Amino acid sequence: MGKDKHSMRRRVHTTSHSEDPNNINKIPDDSSDEQNATLPNWLGYVLAILSIALYSGSSHGEFVFDDRVAIEDNPDVTNAEQRSIARVFSNNFWGDTMGVPWARHHSYRPITVLTFRWQHMLTGLNTEYFHYGNMILNAIVVVLFWHVARLFLGRISTTFSDRNTHVAFAAALLFAFHPVHVEAVAGIVGRADVMAAVFSLLAVLTYARGFNLRRGHPPTEHQLSRVIQSALLVGAAMLCKETGFTTVGILVFFDVVLVCDVQPLAVPALLLRCVLPSSASLEDKSGSKRQQSRRLHPGLPRYIILMLTRLAVLMGLSVTMLYARLQLNRDDKVENDWSTNPANQEPDFVLRTLLKTYYNAMHAYLLVWPQHLSADWACGSIPVITSVSDPRNLSSVALLMILFAAIAYGLFGSAHETRKLLLATTVLTVVPFLPSCGLFLEVGFVVAERLLYSPSMGVCLFAAAVLWKILPKRLSHQLHMLCYWAVIFLLCAAGAKKIVSRNLDWNTGQTLFKTALDVLPGNCRMHHNYATTLDDYKDREAKEFHLKEAIRIWPEYGAAYTNLGVVYAKNGELEKGVDIWKEGLAKGRNVVGGDKPVTMTNIAVGLKNLGRYSESLEMYKEALKHRPNEQRILDGITEVQQALGHT
Repeated sequence: MGKDKHSMRRRVHTTSHSEDPNNINKIPDDSSDEQNATLPNWLGYVLAILSIALYSGSSHGEFVFDDRVAIEDNPDVTNAEQRSIARVFSNNFWGDTMGVPWARHHSYRPITVLTFRWQHMLTGLNTEYFHYGNMILNAIVVVLFWHVARLFLGRISTTFSDRNTHVAFAAALLFAFHPVHVEAVAGIVGRADVMAAVFSLLAVLTYARGFNLRRGHPPTEHQLSRVIQSALLVGAAMLCKETGFTTVGILVFFDVVLVCDVQPLAVPALLLRCVLPSSASLEDKSGSKRQQSRRLHPGLPRYIILMLTRLAVLMGLSVTMLYARLQLNRDDKVENDWSTNPANQEPDFVLRTLLKTYYNAMHAYLLVWPQHLSADWACGSIPVITSVSDPRNLSSVALLMILFAAIAYGLFGSAHETRKLLLATTVLTVVPFLPSCGLFLEVGFVVAERLLYSPSMGVCLFAAAVLWKILPKRLSHQLHMLCYWAVIFLLCAAGAKKIVSRNLDWNTGQTLFKTALDVLPGNCRMHHNYATTLDDYKDREAKEFHLKEAIRIWPEYGAAYTNLGVVYAKNGELEKGVDIWKEGLAKGRNVVGGDKPVTMTNIAVGLKNLGRYSESLEMYKEALKHRPNEQRILDGITEVQQALGHT
């Protein structure tokens, strides 16, 4: 009997010619009329207001961490008079020319940069307005996610239930109140992740409007213009942040599994039938043959042909845009070292894979338990894995087992709706994170909370759906609702408390780096960055301690040597400062992208002030080899030569 029901769901659905052709332009039936009867659309405004209120505490925050480089020091943002919009599309995220010998990473996000540029033109470097921009964009994402959750749940269920509307709204609330989003929203450069999510969700909703969705039936008509629009929105997401391209995978899953109800394992067979057509033709429920389907492909029903056509157009456009995007980085040489990601420096393949998998397990941990958050997880924060017997590998094994179990049940499980739910939430969680997992591409970070902004949608949808399902069925409908929303509100309250306190952490660089050290005391960069926020005189003891701690953790930390020498020099211990600078120059190195001539120049200036002119001249000449046109170095050489009596 179960088999008959399943086969009935897989039959081709056809529409009569009297049907209004404009129906394909409307919001899909699965997520509109029936659901709106239970929860009104004005709740979207409630979600938006709550989302903005949650992050209002970040509005007075200053530029911190990468904000300074991406906005304050970026001429594409602050120098609109001399930098044309065309330059924005030819430079990377930091305002450097694409293809330079060294780049911070393969970042090309012109749409995000344009929003910074336009805000600067209107309000200058007033950080309050930059924060408001992030808050508004985040609110838009929350509302769009609510609509996408309703759409997905409508296609997962074969019959309408008010469960769908309540679960979708609960998922949107959990997403709005998830503390792991603070870095993406309160950190201004996190706008790249938020904007990519806006365009990704719009791409899904636009794609769904391209055909007439009816519960339990695949579409028999479609609009390819909607597919093209979706592909362009994917391109826009990719121009906000590179991970936006992964929306293509979500669209493919949505069409194949949720719209056409095709088993993922059956897709290769369908493609094979395209190459080797069958002579048989499929009849619809009325018994008449589909002439067009037979003419195009005698072995496939019409809805499958339409699906493959949509996917061909989507993939063709998306891959073309991706190829064009990758060409922009063909000459970039991105450097990674121990401070950015120690896994990239591990020569042993097994240990390198174990370490990268453990980093992914840490990301998963933050998704389900975002209690310990930090602005930076690199630079010695997480000790490397040196053997297969390291107990931390068990967390990686647990993560892989959960993923494999979810995928296996999604492919082979007996409960139709549960299978689809597991696959949908797994795709929403895993696919956006794939470029960042480090297993396929080298990445310049260990753990990054902002990268979990989009993947958290899948986790929130799964949590909301599972919570509804695990509540005892013997409860009355009213009591079930009461218990369900009580748990949801408790989770949101806990999330709100963490978000409010975390907003304050992001208000200044000093509080941000100090709280990072509270969570990860082994992070040498946070020791160094926190020290740079302290006063050279009043906080000398603390500043000196944190700089020495940074050097202890990473003996090659050139910038820490430089700043420690400055502390000594400013406090009347110039000779000691010069010795520290020399030590840093001898055994230290700059952080990736650092500037070693700065250290050389500092040494030369210190030696000059100590009256050691010959040594100063030699150091100035070394610095000049790296920066032949640096005026400060040329002036220093002139002063030293005059002191030595040289002409």
